Amino acid sequence: MSSSKISVKDKHFVVGWSLRDTPKIEHYTKMLRTLYGDPKYADTYSMLVDCMLNLIQKRHNDHHGAFAYLGHDWLKVEPINSPAFEPDMVTFQGLNKLLKIYAGTASGIFKWVGRGTAAATPTPYSTAITTETGTRIDSTVTGFHEIKGSSIRIFATFATTVATATMQQIGVFDASTTGMMLALHDFGGNGYTHTINVDSFSLGMVIDLVPFGDV
Repeated sequence: MSSSKISVKDKHFVVGWSLRDTPKIEHYTKMLRTLYGDPKYADTYSMLVDCMLNLIQKRHNDHHGAFAYLGHDWLKVEPINSPAFEPDMVTFQGLNKLLKIYAGTASGIFKWVGRGTAAATPTPYSTAITTETGTRIDSTVTGFHEIKGSSIRIFATFATTVATATMQQIGVFDASTTGMMLALHDFGGNGYTHTINVDSFSLGMVIDLVPFGDV
């Protein structure tokens, strides 16, 4: 007799961009925005998503000088920080909604990325970011939102004009305000500091639904 289960694993990343590379990131997100939702360009969209995630993976693997070409040779970018994939907390609230979407009793995807300025230990029962600041960003407009295989891949870019702040938490929601939170990450007091008109930054998550079981 065999049984199978699903494990939900989430990881986040935060990446900073110099003023030199910010226009390139803006062009990258414009390409993604143009292609989003068009089945004819699904492969191209996925390739552009892979370009960014491969860059984060290289940096995660301690390749400090890693850079990426985001679809074109002239779109060469290099983070100003050392981004890495770090584990997140998936919430019961978010998982429950995913199941309701499957059952056809709920709608509204988790595409809104928010941030907070206070640290607090997340739990599966968390429903909000601690001391959320600024405006949530729609990842389908300023980055990417894709389901590939059994993974949800989310990325949103914040402009240089965003107010100076040190981000201690990031989360992804199904609404631009309030709403339900699918996943949350806390930096443990060592967050990313953004300075207005000095850098731009992007926040992202990869949520994997991993099957496992006894054979």
